Amino acid sequence: MSLLNSILFVSLLSFLNKDLLKKANNFFNKKIFKIISFIFYLIIVSNIFLILLFSIYNLFSNFYLDMTEPQIATVSWFFEYGKPIYNLSTDAERYSFLYGHLAYFANFISMKVLSPSLFSSKFTSFTFLFLTLLACYFFSFHITKNKIFSLFLTGIISMIFISTVAAVIRISNDSLGFFLICLSLFLCIEKNISNKNFILFALLSAILFGVKPNFIISILPSAFFLISKSKEKIFHSLLTFFSFLFFLFLIFILFKSVSFTNYLSWVKLIMDRKYSFEMFVQNISFALIWIIPTTVLYVSDWKKINFEEKIFFLFLLISSTFLSITGSRIGSGTAELFSIIPSFLFLLSLSYKRKYFFLKKNFFSLYFLFSFFLICTLIHSSTKGLIKKISFIKENDLSLQISEINEIISHYPYRKIAMGYGSSYKGFLTSYLSPILTFNTNHFVIDASHLLETMNVKLNEKTIKGINDCYNDIYLIPKNESPFNIKPFNKEIFSNKFKESFVKNYTKKPMGFSPMPTYSFFDTWKCKKSMFKYIIPG
Repeated sequence: MSLLNSILFVSLLSFLNKDLLKKANNFFNKKIFKIISFIFYLIIVSNIFLILLFSIYNLFSNFYLDMTEPQIATVSWFFEYGKPIYNLSTDAERYSFLYGHLAYFANFISMKVLSPSLFSSKFTSFTFLFLTLLACYFFSFHITKNKIFSLFLTGIISMIFISTVAAVIRISNDSLGFFLICLSLFLCIEKNISNKNFILFALLSAILFGVKPNFIISILPSAFFLISKSKEKIFHSLLTFFSFLFFLFLIFILFKSVSFTNYLSWVKLIMDRKYSFEMFVQNISFALIWIIPTTVLYVSDWKKINFEEKIFFLFLLISSTFLSITGSRIGSGTAELFSIIPSFLFLLSLSYKRKYFFLKKNFFSLYFLFSFFLICTLIHSSTKGLIKKISFIKENDLSLQISEINEIISHYPYRKIAMGYGSSYKGFLTSYLSPILTFNTNHFVIDASHLLETMNVKLNEKTIKGINDCYNDIYLIPKNESPFNIKPFNKEIFSNKFKESFVKNYTKKPMGFSPMPTYSFFDTWKCKKSMFKYIIPG
């Protein structure tokens, strides 16, 4: 458990200490601390603008923040070619991940409309992050009728998002999932629960599954809240379940390039990876940010709370635990829990509406302490992380590399050009531009981030054959680097046999009678078996 989470855990436990609260009440009711509390409020609300400004900055940058984003952008464009989103593990190409096909399709729509580019591949994620914050504000305002408190809650979700901002704004479209969860909460606050509510909820759940399957865990509090609120519980339970299955069936059969069977095979292979108890503890300690305050609120006023709200609270705890487990798989982390935060804000809004805790003067210290420790989290984690991300983008502006890739594409029209990997970290970052090559032509794809995620599935003979038979005409390798010697996180992802096959079948030396152009950032490794294609450039 990190030092920050340990401090936060002990601090939040103070909410359960009645003696401390009594002493705090005598001290924190002074005007000076009300002024400080207001300043804290402004700082928390400022996170809304911080995350949106950073998202805009990232949207226009010539770089991806996360190593999985190039894979997502690449596979998203496969819809254009009718290429399988999830291929078989025994296939020659290696690129499939566990992200839902609707996450890819959402990116494809923006790229198709705006034309494929780094900007358009990020557009969907950015749009739904903005809509998520807007939805959080409006469902809170619809419950509380208080603009200030609704802004406070939107500031809280923004602050937590900033703590791992890359996970929120990356183009895996988690933000689309968050938005769908917020929409499900709107269905919960309607006074008249009809069949329409349950059918719409089933539709939202099916789409959510298509975006990121494990997000279904996050929608459980809303599901059981709706059913508990219904007079026809059994009928509405069955209606929701079968409507969900029907919509789920539809969103799979509508896409010819999506194989649910292949997807399940990758789920089995990837989920076999080890789980970390240390990461589970870290996730649970992170979840205490909402578990402890909501527990205090609901246990203290349990008798006054209606049945469906109690059910929602209990499933919030259950979902948080399950997400802490699924997020403890090596390669995951606390960001897996972000999808439960809208439900946490929903409970805070209901508590506020009951005029309890956050409004009573004798509980002013709870509001103060809660704000104080959220600010500590912001200063220690969020702001520091945000500054690092901005510096990271500035240091890795790849506009010149993008221009060079476009120059290479124009020099070799009708050739299958793929992004290769070198041997350095700096060179590895340039491989983030691989989607540009996919936007140009449908080529043979071997993705490093996929190989890192699927270490238990070694490169097979079909993949080696793809190199031997030159499925791609040209590979771009970072300048003066040894091809495919990169070891992300010190993991050997390319076998010696693969590297030997590549060097045997490809060369960066000029071929034919005409001198070949050289470039500043990339070496062009050309297939020896296709050497006569390059006697006359292009």
